[in-house]
Amino acid sequence: GYGFAKAPKEQQMQWQGLIGGYLARSAHLKGLVLIMDIRHPLTELDWSLLEWFKPLEKPVLVLLSKSDKLSRGPAMQTVANVRKALKEAEIEATVQLFSSLKRVGVDEAESVVRKWLGTPKKSDLGVEPNV
Repeated sequence: GYGFAKAPKEQQMQWQGLIGGYLARSAHLKGLVLIMDIRHPLTELDWSLLEWFKPLEKPVLVLLSKSDKLSRGPAMQTVANVRKALKEAEIEATVQLFSSLKRVGVDEAESVVRKWLGTPKKSDLGVEPNV
């Protein structure tokens, strides 16, 4: 969201430096979840963040949000394009569609993050989730 914030470019770059510095120094990070608008993936700020994170060799999950705004074909083409661009940049990442409105990809994203944290779902423990 920082890339589309209503703030001057200088302020956005300052935020980027703070975020990148945190990512580069934090010993507690298990991975990076990077949320990109599917209609505007891999912005200059996204690339900078990914480059800062790359030396840590930790997993990256790219959520292409607002996937409900595109039909299935163009959405899947964007997933393929982002995967290809990241592979060419030698950035290992899982890329998936995501829509909080339609709950697309929510369970998959949760599963990835739980795996990083070593935290099973309540249902995996034989406990019924609260509904």
